[in-house]
Amino acid sequence: MLKTLAAQIAKLEAAIFAKVRATPEFAERAEIIESVPGLAGTTSAILIAGAPELGKVSDEIAAALIGV
Repeated sequence: MLKTLAAQIAKLEAAIFAKVRATPEFAERAEIIESVPGLAGTTSAILIAGAPELGKVSDEIAAALIGV
């Protein structure tokens, strides 16, 4: 059961990453996010989906929106 779940999660993550890379606006944002040490594909996908205003608002507003 655990192996099946792990395989399904890997398949979903691959589909999400492919969608991000296939969308020019998302790919550009992902590249910027992933340039920060310690942030990778999963984090960039979460930020792109959960905070679509990133890159469109000031740094101060973005920090307030994500609670930093």
